Amino acid sequence: MELRMSGIPWLRGLLLGSLLLLAPQLEAQGWVISGTVSDAVGSPIPQADLDLFNDLAPSVHIMVSGDTTGLDGTFSMTILEAVPVGAFSLQVDPPPGFMSTTLSLSLSGNIDVGVINLGSGWIISGIVIDSTGAPLTPIDIDMRGTNTGWIDLTGDFTDAAGNFALTLPALVDEYRIVFSMSTPTPTVFPLQLNDVFLFGNTVLGTIVLTPGFTVTGSVIDDTGAPLSGIDMNATDDLGLAAGLFNDDTDLNGNFSVLFPAGTWVADLRSVDPAATQEWVPHTYPQMLVDGPQDLGTVQMFPGYHFFGAVIDSTGNPIAAADFDAEYSATGIPITINNDATGITGQFDVLLPLGSILLEIDPPPLGPVLQTVILPLDVTVGAPLDLGLIVLPDGVLLSGRCIDSTGLPIGLVDVELFDTATGARYPTIHENGATDGTFSFAIDPGNYDLMLIPPTGSGFGPSLQSGLSVMASTDLGDLLMGPGVQLSGSVTSAGVAQPDVLIEISDPASGLIPPWGTLITDPLGQYSVSLIPATYNVNFIAPVTSGYDDHVETNLPLVTDLILDIDFAIQVPAAVTSLLCDAADLNIDLTWINAETDYEMITVFREGVILGQIAGTETQFTDSSPLVGIPALYEVVATRDGLSSDSSSCTVTAPIVFVRCDASPDGLVTIGDAVAILTYMFGQGPLSCLDAADCNDSGMINIADPVALLQFLFVTGSPPPAPYPAAGVDATADSLGCS
Repeated sequence: MELRMSGIPWLRGLLLGSLLLLAPQLEAQGWVISGTVSDAVGSPIPQADLDLFNDLAPSVHIMVSGDTTGLDGTFSMTILEAVPVGAFSLQVDPPPGFMSTTLSLSLSGNIDVGVINLGSGWIISGIVIDSTGAPLTPIDIDMRGTNTGWIDLTGDFTDAAGNFALTLPALVDEYRIVFSMSTPTPTVFPLQLNDVFLFGNTVLGTIVLTPGFTVTGSVIDDTGAPLSGIDMNATDDLGLAAGLFNDDTDLNGNFSVLFPAGTWVADLRSVDPAATQEWVPHTYPQMLVDGPQDLGTVQMFPGYHFFGAVIDSTGNPIAAADFDAEYSATGIPITINNDATGITGQFDVLLPLGSILLEIDPPPLGPVLQTVILPLDVTVGAPLDLGLIVLPDGVLLSGRCIDSTGLPIGLVDVELFDTATGARYPTIHENGATDGTFSFAIDPGNYDLMLIPPTGSGFGPSLQSGLSVMASTDLGDLLMGPGVQLSGSVTSAGVAQPDVLIEISDPASGLIPPWGTLITDPLGQYSVSLIPATYNVNFIAPVTSGYDDHVETNLPLVTDLILDIDFAIQVPAAVTSLLCDAADLNIDLTWINAETDYEMITVFREGVILGQIAGTETQFTDSSPLVGIPALYEVVATRDGLSSDSSSCTVTAPIVFVRCDASPDGLVTIGDAVAILTYMFGQGPLSCLDAADCNDSGMINIADPVALLQFLFVTGSPPPAPYPAAGVDATADSLGCS
């Protein structure tokens, strides 16, 4: 077919112009790139790998053939896809022992790049495995020389067998070598080898990487805006740092940090020296990392500087005095930056807004000095000078907490009360160490010592009254018995309720032990160690919340218990003092309502609803009871769709009858006399011998039908009770009814 454009001049001009515009953009394939790869002295390097990239898309390989040098070091690489004229990069990766290089090329057709000389290097090799001995891949190896900086490495990943052989420049230096898993969800923690002195080919041997897990979360400021550049650090029980990598929050306030498996105390700190606002650090205490964790969102608050100096009673500066802080109202601890005085006794701490208790503890070594607690109201403003703070002289009270086998119980909360007044001695962080020991300075006097074991330890609290501490006193080993943990959360329709006062008392005496008073934390959670026993637990809502208090009565605690309370929806308490009384033909139930706002009360007999009455009622009558057999009655109160526990009683309704109604059909007739005579002469049964005993003699004989016939047809006396209405036999005898 011939395309004729002569009749349309403008169309012919448009097509010709378009072809001219497209001509420089035409792509071609089959171009050949050739050359030779050799070492520094010109010897060929076989088996060098070559890769081609378009500079406009540097991460995408261009399809080629002949991309490996031969025995003579030459290569002839053919481009297998259509590429445009332009700038390209030729990457040359030699076998171990030589340094890689990248050439910049301008391609418009076949090209010979000539000889590519590669420098030689040292081969660093080894194998990377996990803690079970399994090979690890892909593990990325990065190296930084003390003098040379970070090195551009060749072959810096392990293979499927965990082996690696990388080449670095032949430069004698001390190196930092980092091994890390190069996957989005690594399972091992990076290992960093420091100060590795290299001066030739080196076999590093077996590198073992321990398990690691990703910990994620978000950080916001006091207004809810994300906080970026917040640094995370972590230490173990011995204070050793975890050595975290990539541990700062991003622009959205999020962090995703790889932690080594174990138990860590992690904290978040602002470290930007150019920031206009400093933030009070946040601490995650005793965090067990044995799998991926999401720590949720944490809020950090603006901090304000307080500075001064700490001295003793003679005016000498005290170095290494320790600072701790907590909120006055809740006792929630506050993380302190720079929490120790310098050699001249000076300090500079960062505190959040609010009422704060600042504790200054003396150093563990040196003269016996007491702790000082300063109440502070922190407001927005310039740094505040606290001046000179004097730590007074004191006497030392010490001891060690142990279990029944003599093993130490660590991290016990140690509280001291004045024996005469019951006032708590002003200390915050006098707690026991991990080895069970405690030691702190106080004024001479008489004290009550309370020991509260850590949550989940399995030990109960204890109290030693009337200790005389007039000089430094070591109490020795203090035995702590078994305990149970009561914990849970307080919410209202799913919303956490902080500052709820919880009082735990003895049901018989109403006494609250020293450790029986606590409040919920900002997440509405609580936890307390108790001696195994039965308790009343009262949850007292803040007055401003508008919620009713909640009471759990006679709560048996023999094992650890999680007790969650919802103030918005509370299960009503069960009715009390339930009595079941058999009265003639009825069973009468009476009880006391434990609460005044029941909506409904349901009565069950043998598990079947017998009746439902108003929640204000306190009695119910069963007018059709099960006669002659024991029956279980239960009373359940309902409010807001929730039912109380059932209160129950068991009673047997007596059998009733009409005297002389031997049939029985509810009527006294001549037929009843016939039934009695038939029974007497062995011609038929009687269902109720008591009814056939017409004269209530306690026996069935001829006198009974005679008495009935005299009553019916002559002038005999009416039958004894129960007659004429049904009732129970008021005379004790051996007769009965089936």
